[in-house]
Amino acid sequence: MDLKEVGCGVDARTHWYYRTKRRPLNRCFAEAAAVVRKLDIVDVGAGSGAFSEALIDRFPDHIRNVIRVDLNYPEVGRARDERLADGVVEHRRELPDEIRGAMVLLMDVLEHVPDPFLLLTNVRKYVADGGSLIISLPNVAHWTVRKMILRGNFYYGDSSILDSGHLRFYTCESFIRLVEDAGLKVAEVRYGFCLDSHHYRRWYFAPLARLRHLKPVVTKLGRRYPRLFAFQFLVKAVPRAR
Repeated sequence: MDLKEVGCGVDARTHWYYRTKRRPLNRCFAEAAAVVRKLDIVDVGAGSGAFSEALIDRFPDHIRNVIRVDLNYPEVGRARDERLADGVVEHRRELPDEIRGAMVLLMDVLEHVPDPFLLLTNVRKYVADGGSLIISLPNVAHWTVRKMILRGNFYYGDSSILDSGHLRFYTCESFIRLVEDAGLKVAEVRYGFCLDSHHYRRWYFAPLARLRHLKPVVTKLGRRYPRLFAFQFLVKAVPRAR
């Protein structure tokens, strides 16, 4: 869901929004590729395709095909990608019919859809037979949001955790419950932190010039209290054993 950001000139290779998700996503893919030689990727709500594109750049020998799904695509179709030995990259406006054992990406998507439970149940079939579902979401329990609510405020913005386009908000606990209710099992939870984001630039008691001195402190606090200091969490879900 990043067409808006890219359209505003955001560089997906360097911007903190992408960097903090790309690191745990790369680790999840490397772990899956160590078990299954080649994977299909279904990038749902792909937007510009920045996350699946980064996986192609880093793991071209471990990707069979990439399917990007987004309602906002002006054109659809498939094309060969020279980085993939025999694979194609396909752009669609609807979910594919039959695919199994895929890695499905839902990168900051569920907070934008009216019925996230329905979407999870619809994509669950793609991860049967050894696949996995990678989901990233903003953390509404971040300390900046808690501080705002304690002061009696709740302001939407143009981006980040309280983006005005978000229809749903999740804590880590409430999202894990949603995933489990959809018939999936949470295999792993990872957290994303970044001092480059505007939350810390606007931190009234920390001048920008001192941010580099805060990094060790925030890192230590984040490891101790990740659900308080993480901007987002990334969940790996797998089919629940029957």
